[in-house]
Amino acid sequence: MMADYHAAIVDFTEVIDKKLGSARAQDFGLRGITRCLLGSAKSTQGPSKEARKQYNLAREDFKKAIELEPNNAVHYQWQGLANAALGKAKEAIDDFEKAKQLEETKSGN
Repeated sequence: MMADYHAAIVDFTEVIDKKLGSARAQDFGLRGITRCLLGSAKSTQGPSKEARKQYNLAREDFKKAIELEPNNAVHYQWQGLANAALGKAKEAIDDFEKAKQLEETKSGN
């Protein structure tokens, strides 16, 4: 399973590198999600330093995804999960609130 996460991260990185300036928010978001999942897997096995590294890298990916696509609630939701995993409660709450706001705006509620 860990090898699959690593392979996916490498694949997404290659896609992003090939596209350079035209990389899509989805590319960063998917790599960020994969890094979050890898961080979660690492944390359940005990290597918290490696888990924190993956969550921090995921946050960088979500920051770029949000820069490219600021109205996508999914990027904020996952960034919130990464922040929560890192113990950044305020940032996580802010991300979840932003995701909720975007979803409400999208649904017209």
